[in-house]
Amino acid sequence: MDKSSPDECRVVLKNSSGVPIIEVIGSINEANLRIIERIITALETAGHYNIVVNIRRVLANNLELLTSLAKCVGRIRGHYGNIDLVAEAAQIKQMANDGLARLFRLCTSESQALTRIKGLLRSPEEPAVTSASIMES
Repeated sequence: MDKSSPDECRVVLKNSSGVPIIEVIGSINEANLRIIERIITALETAGHYNIVVNIRRVLANNLELLTSLAKCVGRIRGHYGNIDLVAEAAQIKQMANDGLARLFRLCTSESQALTRIKGLLRSPEEPAVTSASIMES
């Protein structure tokens, strides 16, 4: 992790093999979750119903705040999509204890998430990653 303050958070939107990936770095708080929620809503409006949220570089002290994304997850599932959450093994264990495993599909890598979304028999070699942004009107 870079030299940022413990309360700092950065949200990056990427695109890999046509699947949007929201990477969250730092500490999650309610304000940052509203940003993630707006991004998910914008992606849903644009027709993206399979989304990856990578929290591998998030501090594990308040992962239970992710339950506030339940409405977004419900809307995505209403379109027969899913939100795949990429996390470290320790984070996945904590999320399972917090009940988040029922809310998200949990993966240990972006490659695993993409394989699941694309229905591939094996992991893609090296997915092409491009940066993406959302234009707000």
